[in-house]
Amino acid sequence: MGSVVERAKAAIARVEALGEGARSLFVSFSPERILAEASEAEARIEAADRPLPLAGMLVSVKDLYDEKGERTTAASTLLLEREPATADCPVIERIKAAGAVPFGRTSMSEFAYSGVGLNPHYGTPGNVFDPQGIPGGSTSAGAVTVAVGLCDVALGTDTGGSIRIPSAINGLYGHKPSQDKVPLEGVHPLAASFDSCGPLAVDFATMLAAYQVMSGGDAPDVESA
Repeated sequence: MGSVVERAKAAIARVEALGEGARSLFVSFSPERILAEASEAEARIEAADRPLPLAGMLVSVKDLYDEKGERTTAASTLLLEREPATADCPVIERIKAAGAVPFGRTSMSEFAYSGVGLNPHYGTPGNVFDPQGIPGGSTSAGAVTVAVGLCDVALGTDTGGSIRIPSAINGLYGHKPSQDKVPLEGVHPLAASFDSCGPLAVDFATMLAAYQVMSGGDAPDVESA
């Protein structure tokens, strides 16, 4: 796998090379924070007495999940003055414990209210097959970060297709779990009776591993699935 920190540095360099193009992908992107998280993940992996399921993976975070010290704005300028989160939400805690590195907060349909993926404040990334095409939403930029190879996994949410639509458009595997499988605590809501948290990834095994971590071990193994 190589050094987690070196992997993070390489991915950061790719984002920085995008220049203004990165604006449509991330509402918040701090190389310093990411490298600190990568260093902590590397130490956690080395200290573990067993292989960690998401060891060294880079995971983009939809701007609905609370991360300690970050503002959860739902990609809207209306929430830019919101107080930063005082703690990681349970999903973020779980992916960190599994050896993953949170890699920037991704843009999305504002307040998650669209399956198209447009955002009037940060811009709209094209999908992986057509830079002029829609990315699908609302987990729009999250899907693109995975599809173009910046990240291994994207944390998404799905109320009426917000994981499934961008997964389909960008050729990814995505899963909307049953609502009670992944904790919604610390995740900004759209419709509390329909919201669900799930992962997006390029391959099925990675998606399933991420879901297993997010759900606290609910998923079957790849062979039986």
